[in-house]
Amino acid sequence: MLESFEIIQRLLHPIMPFITEELWQTFPHQGRSIVTQPFPIEHADWVDQEAEKGIQLLQTFVTTARTSRAMLGLSPSGSLPVWGNIGTSSGSSWLPDLIPHLEFLLRSTVHLEPRENWPKTHMLTLVSGSLTVGTPVESHIDLAEVLKKIHKQQTEKEKEHSRLQGRLASSDFREKAEPAVIKDSEDRLATIRQELEVLTSTHQQLTTMLS
Repeated sequence: MLESFEIIQRLLHPIMPFITEELWQTFPHQGRSIVTQPFPIEHADWVDQEAEKGIQLLQTFVTTARTSRAMLGLSPSGSLPVWGNIGTSSGSSWLPDLIPHLEFLLRSTVHLEPRENWPKTHMLTLVSGSLTVGTPVESHIDLAEVLKKIHKQQTEKEKEHSRLQGRLASSDFREKAEPAVIKDSEDRLATIRQELEVLTSTHQQLTTMLS
């Protein structure tokens, strides 16, 4: 931990010289000042692509599960069980090892089973790439109220989507705007499209449950 913290101070020093010098002097170090220390160098052989995939899968699973809870108006700290399934062989090999971390972060029991073994009814499923996450929809949840909120979010997202589409379709905007501004608008439009897909899927599933 000390080694990592010392490296972080050297990385930050060009931006925060006084604070990093003060911190650096308080723990074991070599030399009289952080100013004289070499800037950290990246080691390509330290990069573990498989570990990166595992962390990405962990983040995607947690984000998707929390999105489901948010859609249903549930507390992120609730102990609702979660089901998960992934369609890739590499993901299938990673998920079992991630269960303790997933259960800690989600404060829930995580079931990794084929889709056919999931509960057949009242299960909200969200898909992110090859990962599918299921959250049970309990009887105390007011589906009509949830649907009303989702419809409101859809309307707001659709308005923003139309506004960004119009902006990006404008030749005047593309000629005058900085490339970074155009890129930000394109990225935001892509994000909104993904959010609308989730909202639409959730609305359809909950409407079926309500009926």
